[in-house]
Amino acid sequence: QLVSNCGIKQSMPCIVMQLAFDKCKEIVLEKMKFCLLKQDNHEVIKAIQLLNQCANEVPAKERLESHLSDELEVLIKEPEKKTDELKFWDERKCAFALLLSCIVIYNKNVHRTVKCHILRILTKRNNINYSKEMAEEAAKISLDMITLVPPAIVCQPKQYQEEWQDKRTTYWKEDSEIPLIYFRPVLFFSALGHIGCKGE
Repeated sequence: QLVSNCGIKQSMPCIVMQLAFDKCKEIVLEKMKFCLLKQDNHEVIKAIQLLNQCANEVPAKERLESHLSDELEVLIKEPEKKTDELKFWDERKCAFALLLSCIVIYNKNVHRTVKCHILRILTKRNNINYSKEMAEEAAKISLDMITLVPPAIVCQPKQYQEEWQDKRTTYWKEDSEIPLIYFRPVLFFSALGHIGCKGE
């Protein structure tokens, strides 16, 4: 079953995996942001110092939380193109690792939250061709990916790039303007755009 979503068509496993990944990302980043606000141990203070190095100037106090969040999200955003370099990559990666060591993640709780999130959204959209087992597996895999250093990323870029996606010629025409149809999402080893598994 193919479902239209955000300008592209996707198979149900693609939709379930993307929902799981995005929710896990949100949960982990929220925990890290809360940790940054407390500033109660050496690792957190060191992480803040590293993230502040990424800015041209240290932001004002009222902008600090937003700045720190933005710097962390660079590590987990969809790559725009393959690159071997991202400014302040090592600083962000080290800060992410430090914060990851400071937060407590109860895997079963996160898995349950993510699974419920997926089922709630799919039910609202009237998508019935999915299983609870699929949602549960996607939640487990996504949490494992997001807690790597650097995090692995799953996404479905709207533009075709040969090094990122394989083509199913049954659906693809070179001169066609039809939107991409995803049967398998792209897996990146990191936001640098290094491919773990091509999309299809």
